Amino acid sequence: MVHSSAERVVDLIDRPERFRDVQPMGEGNYWQIEGFLREQVADELHDYLLDSVEYERFNLADITAIWRGQRTLGDPYFGELLHRPGRASYPRVERCFELYSSSWMTSLLGQLLGFSVSFLRPPTPTKLELGDKIAPHDDMQEPLHCAAVVLNLSKGWKPDFGGATIVGEVDRIVRVPTPLDHAYQVHNWLLTEKQERLPVRFNSLLVLRLKPGVAHGVAEVTADRARLTMVSNFGRADGMNESQWHGQEWLD
Repeated sequence: MVHSSAERVVDLIDRPERFRDVQPMGEGNYWQIEGFLREQVADELHDYLLDSVEYERFNLADITAIWRGQRTLGDPYFGELLHRPGRASYPRVERCFELYSSSWMTSLLGQLLGFSVSFLRPPTPTKLELGDKIAPHDDMQEPLHCAAVVLNLSKGWKPDFGGATIVGEVDRIVRVPTPLDHAYQVHNWLLTEKQERLPVRFNSLLVLRLKPGVAHGVAEVTADRARLTMVSNFGRADGMNESQWHGQEWLD
């Protein structure tokens, strides 16, 4: 049973009673629910991501190209988010960020995954525009990672705009040419035909299971529209990583 940790967090969620007895994911690779936030909250968060966040360009060897929220420390995950000068503030936005680190969220993820979960990284706003994409990857650069939580905030999105989330089994991982100034070798996860494309749905929450052998990415955006999300990673609280849990190893 998922319990609310504080009313100021749960009052953001549309019909929170839906989450009291969620069914475990079992061996599934993702879980998705639509209409996650209350309508006014989702609208406010959309406007904040579209108009107020200062984004920086991130291009990974031309296989991933996105805009991500810029932070004061120059780190993609830690430090305060930077905002565009003179842009409006939104009173409930801070609580939306707190929702990710709340015990309500870790309780929900624990119910879905079947083990205790810890919050690892603050949510990062991301924006994909025409031609942008995210190459398949498994987010297992940190061995304790077990889940990525994606809140989609793309209004009026149509299937022919592209940008679907791709989830599938890994065929192999290959090295790709990497710029000399890049901190680490870049790899590309090539998927088998056993994959799914999840359409972009405004105000939906997507939980992706992280483990070796399964990867996720985003198909190229084919319309002059902004695909907006907030993304955060979570890890196993018991210290056992997903490769140990599934008896799988990294491919190379």
